[in-house]
Amino acid sequence: MKNLAAKITSHHADPNGAIVYCLEATQHRNPRPKITKLRYSQLLAFHQELEILVARLKMEITLPDFPTKKLVGSTNKSEESISDRKKQLNQVLIA
Repeated sequence: MKNLAAKITSHHADPNGAIVYCLEATQHRNPRPKITKLRYSQLLAFHQELEILVARLKMEITLPDFPTKKLVGSTNKSEESISDRKKQLNQVLIA
């Protein structure tokens, strides 16, 4: 049984136009969720640090691939792109 569940519940643009994702984390023993707001770059940095930690501790864990940045254009420009990114991030969180 998992002790922690996390999911991206919503998103919004900050004053600079960057997309901020609302991450909701719930512990099994405390159903009251904790909510934090993170940009894609912060989520990516966390994933990269987790990869380093897993390697350093020689853990036999395969982390899911993190959604890549778009090479052309910006995810922030269309609601469809933002929703797709949100779905991809949720897939990483539940893996």
